[in-house]
Amino acid sequence: MPIFYAVVARGNVVLCEHSVATGNFITVSSVILGRISPTETRRMSYAYDTHTFHYIVFEGLTTMVMCDSEFPRRLAFGFLDDIKARFSQQVDLAEAKQAAAFAYNATFGSVLAQQVDFFSNDPSADKIQMARHQLEQGKQNIQGNISQILDRDEKIDLMVQQSEQLKEQTYEFKEQSKKLKCAMLLRSVKCWIIALLLVAIIVWLISSLVCGFDYSDCSGDDSDSSNGGVIDLPTRLFHSISQM
Repeated sequence: MPIFYAVVARGNVVLCEHSVATGNFITVSSVILGRISPTETRRMSYAYDTHTFHYIVFEGLTTMVMCDSEFPRRLAFGFLDDIKARFSQQVDLAEAKQAAAFAYNATFGSVLAQQVDFFSNDPSADKIQMARHQLEQGKQNIQGNISQILDRDEKIDLMVQQSEQLKEQTYEFKEQSKKLKCAMLLRSVKCWIIALLLVAIIVWLISSLVCGFDYSDCSGDDSDSSNGGVIDLPTRLFHSISQM
């Protein structure tokens, strides 16, 4: 526990104390209290081995605390200010200047014990550290929110990219559909042209068989005068096939 000993005294007369460890620190604190002038309002610290004594003088009284040397100085004086305020509220200071040794152990000892435990173990006692912790929490929350926003932006970018890819694929599909349509139309036209050519060739072959390749047999001669110059194609076609 960082705070080992706390005391409220008048000169070297201890009015109230609380300790959480054993050792010669009570003797050392008595020596320090004897050297403190009760008429000077001041704040001071003394280093002793691996511990530090901090004290505040007010209204002819002294509040002092012994803590680990690594215990924050601001927190030690925060504890002393708290004890000073509580003692001033609960005790008649005029009476305290005339009180006997340990006169307030019964009434104020529990307050010392409670505040020693609070300032030693509760993180909220250190307001600066608590503010730093809150600031760090806020920083982490902001970083988390930024990360979420960045993730959201990445997802939006991915959706946009996928949308663009889908748009490109749709355009390519339309182009391929147009090309396929044109190819089918061209193929249909070619088929019609080939069909018409075949029909023309068949008609030419049939007419050639009937009239001859120079069409001399289909000219209006005397043999057809009986028909009024009209060529009987079916009859000529029958004769042509018979002669073959």
